[in-house]
Amino acid sequence: MSPPETVTAETMAARDGEPGPPVVPVRTPAQFITLVPYLLGYHPGEGDLVLVGTIPPRGRVKLTLRLGLPAPPAGVLAAARARHAVALLAAQDCATVVIVGYGPDTIIGPAAAAAREAATAAGLDLRELLRVDGGRWWSYLCEDPACCPPDGTPCQPDPAVTVPFDEAGAPVLPGRDALAATIAPVSGAEADSMTRATARAVKRRSRLERREQAPGRKSSLRPVEISGTRAVAAAITTYRDGGSITSNDQAAWLTLALAEARVRDAAWLRMDPRQRDAHQRLWAGLTRLARPGYVAAPATLLALTAWQSGNGALGQIALDRALADKPGDPLAFILRDALDIAAPPALASPRTILRRPRHPLKPARPETPSPTRNGRPFMQHDDALHAHERISLERLRLAADVILAETDTIPDTLEAELGLFKERLEYALLLPDHPAPAAKPGVP
Repeated sequence: MSPPETVTAETMAARDGEPGPPVVPVRTPAQFITLVPYLLGYHPGEGDLVLVGTIPPRGRVKLTLRLGLPAPPAGVLAAARARHAVALLAAQDCATVVIVGYGPDTIIGPAAAAAREAATAAGLDLRELLRVDGGRWWSYLCEDPACCPPDGTPCQPDPAVTVPFDEAGAPVLPGRDALAATIAPVSGAEADSMTRATARAVKRRSRLERREQAPGRKSSLRPVEISGTRAVAAAITTYRDGGSITSNDQAAWLTLALAEARVRDAAWLRMDPRQRDAHQRLWAGLTRLARPGYVAAPATLLALTAWQSGNGALGQIALDRALADKPGDPLAFILRDALDIAAPPALASPRTILRRPRHPLKPARPETPSPTRNGRPFMQHDDALHAHERISLERLRLAADVILAETDTIPDTLEAELGLFKERLEYALLLPDHPAPAAKPGVP
């Protein structure tokens, strides 16, 4: 059973001057069933449960969730997943929900009943609860045989929905497998060519690693990190300008460079949500081309841009590829957690990630001397770091590294100031971790 996959309102709304999607009033079950593939970007399959949450005014779609339900007799597990999905809609302040299950009643029934109960408990207005199977649909809410016959009602695509979306060029793939195929690894001659290019990239990395011991080097970044960061920056610029990578050697070098944590994080910092479509095109291509052992980094960056686009299905598929290539990858797990709880795409902005932590650094205690440099305190703080403080300092150091990697384009005075700033960050990071709070008596 797959985790929840989301499509958020960000996908269905115009931003930054972009053309918006068609506004389609949906009033009947047939129209809603017609709409679901356009919301997901692909046709649901057997065992899928789709929940669409809307908000005022006029019932605007805010969040769409798709669950892959387990086959019978795992009805208890399916019901638990359905209740969790309803809770996600409530957490996003949805006012109403429409639910459609795809497949036989033995699969959909337990989840539908649990979702109905959970929606009532959460105060959500359940407008419709439908099941689609074999080209016909049934309603769990309507008991009028004249309206909803026991044999079901034939599914007829409604032109009032299909025509506006088709004219807008909204793509609908045959199914989730077709979406996964868009980032599947290349094969045949193209795979062989990338294997040879990756071998050449490994030799290039070895040459750069030998330069690390060169006398007189002052940069805190390793040569492979500097070269990799510049290559990533150039590739991002190329795709933002509408271009693409045409050389397998260039693609192979990018996949190797991104395996360096600092290079991957430098790419993360450049992921401006306004350029998400261009970035998604870049990372999708590299995810397909990357050879085993080098897939995780471009795949996690693809998941990030998919999150920015509100495309949870693509994000989850990208993370599947990342974790298959590098089990336990921490960034992949962070992104998976975000997608599993339907976190809003606004939280995928690097500016948000680098924002000051919710709990700012505490002032130093009077009895605890602050760290000093040249006899003067430069960090007013406790003698230990909390976890969120250490993460924030690490991110600031990363930002400084990214700028310092572009030494050819920044003034010497700024480079010196950033060097001092980074030195202070590194000194602060030498502080020990703050001990975890002691458990309260009687609390496990």
